[in-house]
This record gives sequence, structure tokens and C-alpha cells, in this order.
Amino acid sequence: MKKYFVIILSFLLILEFSGCIENSSIDDKLKSISIAINQDIIGFYPWVKSYEIFTLLINRNIYNSLVEFDEIYKINPSLAKSWSNPDNLTWRFSLRENVTFDNGYRFNSSDVKYSIDLILKNESKDNQLKELLKLVEEVNIIDNYTIDIKTIKTCPILLNLLTDIFIVSKKYQVETDYEWPIGTGAYKLVEHVANQYINFESYDNYWKKPLPDIKNATFKIINSYKNCTKAFIDQELDITKINQKYLDNNSIEYSIKTIENPTVAYISFDFRENSSINGYNEKNPLSDVRVRKAIYQAINIEEMIGNYSETWSPCSQFIIPSIFGYNPEIKRVSYDLENAQQLIKDAGYKDGFELIFYYSYDVFSEDIIEYVKKQISRININMTIKSLSYEDFLSKLMTNNCSVYANCWTTGTGDGGEIYDYLIGTNNEEKDIGLFNIGHYSNPEVDRLGENASVCMNAYERKIFLKECFRLAMEDVAWIPLFTWKISYGISNHYDWKPRFDQQIILEDIKFGIKI
Repeated sequence: MKKYFVIILSFLLILEFSGCIENSSIDDKLKSISIAINQDIIGFYPWVKSYEIFTLLINRNIYNSLVEFDEIYKINPSLAKSWSNPDNLTWRFSLRENVTFDNGYRFNSSDVKYSIDLILKNESKDNQLKELLKLVEEVNIIDNYTIDIKTIKTCPILLNLLTDIFIVSKKYQVETDYEWPIGTGAYKLVEHVANQYINFESYDNYWKKPLPDIKNATFKIINSYKNCTKAFIDQELDITKINQKYLDNNSIEYSIKTIENPTVAYISFDFRENSSINGYNEKNPLSDVRVRKAIYQAINIEEMIGNYSETWSPCSQFIIPSIFGYNPEIKRVSYDLENAQQLIKDAGYKDGFELIFYYSYDVFSEDIIEYVKKQISRININMTIKSLSYEDFLSKLMTNNCSVYANCWTTGTGDGGEIYDYLIGTNNEEKDIGLFNIGHYSNPEVDRLGENASVCMNAYERKIFLKECFRLAMEDVAWIPLFTWKISYGISNHYDWKPRFDQQIILEDIKFGIKI
């Protein structure tokens, strides 16, 4: 009897032990993840002087900022555990202690000052990061874990801007010429093969606890949604943006999560009355708000969406509802061809006129632009289309010599104030306003409201200023909002992850999901 008991007990122990082996192997598999991004990065921080969505995504997994956005643009503490405003021009940050960079160097105030000064002192024309810090005057160290950031004028959105300013190690940067990123983030770079993949491993001494579920990650560079979707179906990817039309019935277990994109596609104009871009010596027709409204009303956005993409949604203004300053009272101007034709006649252009329309084929498909051309032709406006690469298109825009153009804008700060600062504020180089106000739109009341919003520290009052600012600009038809679109992600059921409005994929946010 005793012998049988020993045998049974041994058998149970073997079963338990083998079960541990099986669960362990499953967990090891889940600790590695494969994710697609649609293009290679520009480079690694701090050697990269410009940035875009994928460059930010990769670097954000290596570095931390003083503060960070959550998935809905709410500001959370990061390397700064708290902050206050001793006065309207001073932001005092209390920093975390016991934080180390992934090479073991300790983090302190000198690293923050060095990181910000590195950008402020860089006079290179391609230093786009400096634009984020244009209102920062200086950084003062109070003690090892307290700093003051002084601004030139009141800057209510400084925290939003700092989310993209990563903190580097002063000691490491000074002592090495080797351009290898070292940060305080949850992951360390292992390998980057250009235009193929980027490998990460988790940092065991990361300051946030508990440590991330994911231990190893590969970001594969796959250019098209179609190819991403195929790789996902073939189980070569665990998370990727997908186009649902390429999904078919298959045996893989996955979920689809969709999120609104903070990017708005729009059309805008040259607003200058005496502009001769189109060959008019007397007056630019586009300077007349009736002409701009006629073009707006002549575009049947519902038909466009029905013809070209079910993922698009018509929009009414410069920003989507999740962005601070959105005005729900602004409604999209209804499609009304008859009224559009009457507006053109009232403006004195019943026989029509010529326009040169610029767009980038890297952003918009030709058939969409041809659709717009056809719609506008019904109010006797004939458009000559100029199709350019995105690089050439941007160069053309910056000459301020476009009669009408189509573009997209992503409100990366999560705050509508950037729309005034960059797009609809009257061009003012001294104030650094209107950098991308290509057509020289100008309305003194819009400027007054935008300026008030830019210096107001009370969030409630700022929102009122911005909402009214946008209402007036849309009455002027400062641009014609076309559509925004939803982004769908395929996510393996082995993982649990919530997509973010800013399209960033933060590895530490990914948790184990359903285990097989």
C-alpha cells in the first residue's frame, strides 16, 4: 500500500512538474512579440533632428520624457513625478529618484538640463525639435532632483510639448562618440537593420513596477496595409495596422480594435486679394469667401466616402473630438450644388476661372483628386492638377505660392492651440506664428482669440477661446475639412493591448491575453 502511494505521489509530482514546463514554454513564447510599422525610422535620439510618427514610436520605447500622454491624450507623470507653477513663466518639476539609464548611469537634474539645452543650442535649420521648445528660455537646476523651466511668455501647453522631448544621459553623451541610444525607458535597442527590422529587449532595472510582460520585441518594417494583413494572417505578426477588406475566413484567433485618427485631410487656398498666382491681375477669386464656400458646398463628401473608403468619416473642422478645443457646435457645410452655383454668380464669376491644384501622390490617390476636380468643374472652376512627391510638395508649400492645395494635419500635441499657432494665425515671424499658414489667411478676431488662448493658464477659459477661434475661422472657410479616418489594428488573442489616438505602440502597455 505504501509502495502504491509513493508511485501515485511520484506520478502526480511528474504531472505537476511537466505542467510547469508546458506553462513556462507558453509564457516564453508570449514574452516575445512581433509588430509591424509602415516605414523605417529617421534615426535614434538625440542624433536625429527631425521626427515623425514611427521615429517617435521607436524612440519612445527606449527613452522617457518628463511627462507622457496616455492613450487618450491625458498628461501623466513620467520622469517628473510632480510639477507646479511658482509663477506664470516658471514650471518647477520634482524628478524621480532611483532611476537609471540602461547602461547603469543614474538619472538626475543635470540630464534634463543637458537634454533640453542640446536642442535649444542647436542652430541647424533641420532641428525640428527646437520648434517644440521655442518658448523655453532656460532650464535651471534647483537641486539633484528639482528643476525649473523658464518660458519667454506664458505657455499653457508646455507639458504637451514636453511629451516628445526625451531625456538622455549627459555623462554618456559627453564621454562617447558612438551613436547608440541609451535611455531610461523600458527597453534597450538590440539591433536595427535598415528597412527590415528593429529588435528590443526589456531593461531589467526599469524604474516602473511591475516590469513589462513583454521581454523581447521585433518591429518589422512592412510598407503596405495589404502586406501587413497577409503577414498577420500568416501569423508572422502579433500586432499590426490592417485593412479589413484583406481579411478572409481563417483559423487564427485575433481581435480587431479600431481607433479614430487625429489627422484631418483638408483643402486650403491662397487668400491674398491681389495675388496673381492664377494669372489674375485685378483680384484673386479665392480671396472672396463666397467662392471658397461655393467650392466647399460643391464637394459631395458622402459620395466621396462611399466611392473610395468606408474607413473615412466626414469632419467639420480642424480637429477631431478627442483634441482639446474641439467645438461641437461647428457643423459641416451641407453639400448643395445649386447654392454653390449661385454663390459663384453672386461673386461675379458665373463664367468661371482657372485654378492650379497641388497635392502629393504620397498622401492622396489620384482618383480622389480627380473626383474633387470633377465636382468643382460643375461650378465652372477648371483645375489644373499638379502631382508631387511629398518632399517636393512641402517645398512647394513653403514658397507660399500655391493657389489651392490638399494636405493633411495631425494635431500631435493633443491641443488645438497648435492649429492657431501653425495654420490660421496671421503670419508673424517675430511671434513665430503661422509657419504653415501657406495662403496668408488673416482675421484680426481669430488672432485675438488665438493669442488669448496661447497665454491663458485656465483650461476652461482656454477652451472657450479656442472654440470661438475655430468657429470664426470656419465661417471664413479658412480651409475645407474633408475627412478623417479610423485605423484598425489586428491583435493576436495571445496579447491584450488598447490602441492609442497618437498611434504610438508602447511595448510596456502590452499584456498577456488569452493563452493557448
